[in-house]
Amino acid sequence: MSTLAIARIFFREAIRDRILNLIWLFAIGMLGLSLFMGDLSAGQELKVVKDLGLGVINFLLVLVAIMIGSNAIYKEIDKRTIYVVLAKPISRWQFLLGKFVGLLGVLALLAVAMGAAYYVLLFLMQGTRELNPLYACAIGMMILESAVVAAIAILFSTITSPTLSAIYVLGVYLVGHNTETILHFGDRGEAPGYVRAIGQVLYHVLPNLETLNIKNQVVYGHGIATIEGLWATAYAVGLIAVFLTLATVAFVTREI
Repeated sequence: MSTLAIARIFFREAIRDRILNLIWLFAIGMLGLSLFMGDLSAGQELKVVKDLGLGVINFLLVLVAIMIGSNAIYKEIDKRTIYVVLAKPISRWQFLLGKFVGLLGVLALLAVAMGAAYYVLLFLMQGTRELNPLYACAIGMMILESAVVAAIAILFSTITSPTLSAIYVLGVYLVGHNTETILHFGDRGEAPGYVRAIGQVLYHVLPNLETLNIKNQVVYGHGIATIEGLWATAYAVGLIAVFLTLATVAFVTREI
């Protein structure tokens, strides 16, 4: 059994998951709601739809990454299917990588489907004038961000239960979008020295997920510099590599 075989199996299982089906329905409903809310905002319909639509896509991708990733390894151990898989000529790091690739496929498929619905929504409202390729760039960054979250979820899935994994990942995600705030809070003049030190440590240790957030820049027409996009992509790939490496170490040293 190869890494790609693990990825295909995990991909099919995730697509058949009832939770994922509910999320698909939720995505359709939220995109429809964005159009409804746009109608309620005089003169700002399109901007509301663009902002809320991208926000829904981002939220759902992260939600899928957390829910499926947090359960990826634990479910195999709980059902004891892990013993059958590892009895075959496949190493534990290949098994983890296969899980991640399968989940990445699910995230990409979900993003493409919702992105297509998003573009159709904009086309129905404004014709071809609002079919900006930068929206696709924003969704691409969301895929990268959800891939980072998936890698973190798989890491926690190797060491604890799905519920605790989801809580820990959500915590890392929320803090990862506020590292700048943490750093600036520690830099305040009245803050004690140890607070500044903690802020510095958290800023440099925790992932800065705001680097991958270009939604507001796209919605408000500020544009994205090529070097900024390349740096964000390289940063996301580096984070994924780090968290998958940590997951491999945790999984290899764990007694099953």
